[in-house]
Amino acid sequence: MEQLNSSCEDAARFPRNIIYHNTYMHNLIRSMNRLSERERDLFSPDEHASLDIVECDTTPRKSQSTFKTNLKELREYIHGCASTLGSDPASRFVFLHAPNSRERLYTSRAMLTYILSYHQVMPAFLEFLFPYGRQEHARDLNFSGFREESRIDPAQMALNIPGLGRSGRELRMCYNLKSVEPSEYQPRMPWSIRQTAVYHSLDVETGKQFWVIIKGDELIKERIEDALEGSGGPKSPRPQNSVSDAFIATISTHMIICDWCNEDWRWYISFLEESLRQKTGHTLGVIAENPPQHVNQEKTPKTVTWSTTTSAPCPEKPISRTNSIMKSFLWTSTKPVSSPISDIGAFPARDISSGVYSGPVIQPPRLPSGPQPPPHPPQRSNTGYSEAPSPNPNAFSFTDLTEVQLVEDRANEGHYRWFINSHSCPQHLESDCVVEVERFEKRIWGIMSDLAMQKARTTTLLRLIGDRKSLLYGILQFQSMEASKSIAGRSQESTEHMEAMTKDMHVLALRTKQETVSMRIITLVTLFFLPGTFISTIMSTDIVQFHKGDSGRSEKTFHLDALQLFLEICLPMMFATFSAWYVVYWWIDRKEEIKRRNRLLEPV
Repeated sequence: MEQLNSSCEDAARFPRNIIYHNTYMHNLIRSMNRLSERERDLFSPDEHASLDIVECDTTPRKSQSTFKTNLKELREYIHGCASTLGSDPASRFVFLHAPNSRERLYTSRAMLTYILSYHQVMPAFLEFLFPYGRQEHARDLNFSGFREESRIDPAQMALNIPGLGRSGRELRMCYNLKSVEPSEYQPRMPWSIRQTAVYHSLDVETGKQFWVIIKGDELIKERIEDALEGSGGPKSPRPQNSVSDAFIATISTHMIICDWCNEDWRWYISFLEESLRQKTGHTLGVIAENPPQHVNQEKTPKTVTWSTTTSAPCPEKPISRTNSIMKSFLWTSTKPVSSPISDIGAFPARDISSGVYSGPVIQPPRLPSGPQPPPHPPQRSNTGYSEAPSPNPNAFSFTDLTEVQLVEDRANEGHYRWFINSHSCPQHLESDCVVEVERFEKRIWGIMSDLAMQKARTTTLLRLIGDRKSLLYGILQFQSMEASKSIAGRSQESTEHMEAMTKDMHVLALRTKQETVSMRIITLVTLFFLPGTFISTIMSTDIVQFHKGDSGRSEKTFHLDALQLFLEICLPMMFATFSAWYVVYWWIDRKEEIKRRNRLLEPV
């Protein structure tokens, strides 16, 4: 007991304060340092911390749920329970929650390390704690594992504290599982991949259980509480009147978590399949030889329907050269595709009667990479088709999640099968629980079969995504080529029209040159005779008259009144003519200016 109290007082140095462990010291130091580095993002401040604890003693129908808000309350509660009951409760569940899957846990480091130190939790559990905490993007989404540190051999016992009901012979394990759950925070993707981390220890002599379950929301907590109260369905733990009952209750609790990891994969993959169908289904009926909509095509095109099938009936008409060019832009995988359902058969056979699994560890098959995109994908055009997103080939695929579920469920099943067959297992557990272990094994195999089926669906979905992606690339390449051909044809027609207009302009220029020469001659003649014509016109009026006088000599007579009358009529007429010309010129110029401004304001 003194060793345990000393370890609890030194809880800030967890996991270095653990008394019995199978971890090298340098790994303990590294885990403690990493816990210190992640403390601000992983835990809440002490003034906002809390911890959910659910306990039950002799019967699950008398469970008690408590809520502790600081380390002092937690210490008083734990030591008070030990003093009142004389030992640890039959089952103690510690639940760690967070506002959401990417926010800090509600608990503080001091509270968590204290209760982990009190129950001497194996240091490997920290590996499953680090993926949680405040983060912008999901951290360690592809990390999953199963760790066990069982001490059922009397030569490797842990702390033996009879006063707390601890014999030192414990079955310990920790693991994490992932599943998909509906999400209200992502309208475009109403599903989110969530994870649950679990630590469990079972004393094989006293039946004392301890659980630490980390999950953002309280879904697992509610299901376990319902099971403890007897309303959780066929998986509800029965009263723990013996160690065998405690072991069976442990298996039932594991089944609650395993069932959760298998719940919504079917609907998540169905959502992905439906999204793919809505976004790319129209490509299957695209008229391949039609040009893009923004290019006018005068000729009537032939119609060829795109299809992803490997065989099709022969067309009645001969295939045109354009269609052969179109097919050259399609990339299809020449490697034969095996039926994805056959992957289920990859699990080795097992002997149900003996209950011993002798096959090798599952090695999930590698998913196909799918067709490769062209070297230079075409740019987005105005044809109304969108290009499928190109995922990073090195990125983590949701198919890998189902693969790790298979491995972890197999590890969980194999661990309990090993425990039952172990020489250190108590005889009463081996005889009383073999039926429940076989039932647990069958249920695990059922979950593995379901996950294998979902993995087969994801394999087919990934291959279909690759085919649709190649189909979109081919359509865009072909329509880009058709658009280029149409634009080139129109450019040729425009060039021919410009050439004809140039020839006409050349002829017109020659005629204009001839007319210009004629006009120059006329202008010179007019200017040559204009002064004489003007003088002759003036002289022919009564302004100046020549007549013979009495002496017989020619005399001239100048009439000022006639000149004044001429000017009075001529000058106003000249002013009126110039004014009318200016008004007409201004009106025409204004109309042209308005047209020019309107053209500048028109959208391009």
